[in-house]
Amino acid sequence: MAALDGLAVTFVRLPLAHLRFTRPLPRDWRVIDSGRPTPGMIAALGRRVLVLGTVYFTGRVLDAVDAPTERLFVSASARRPCGSGA
Repeated sequence: MAALDGLAVTFVRLPLAHLRFTRPLPRDWRVIDSGRPTPGMIAALGRRVLVLGTVYFTGRVLDAVDAPTERLFVSASARRPCGSGA
């Protein structure tokens, strides 16, 4: 949270108790409740949006903005030529 000091932050609280963040938030952070992020809600946050949270939550945000998520990274083994063995 200290790294975000001075930035406009909107904290999105999920309706699921087991996914709640329970630490105190800075007073200047805007807090909203969201069961499902929508493209309009995300667009209203501004030009740049950094999403932090569980894989579940970030996946919901990526789904809402129709981000291509079939493959987010390529493993080291996938980069090796076939038959290289190392």
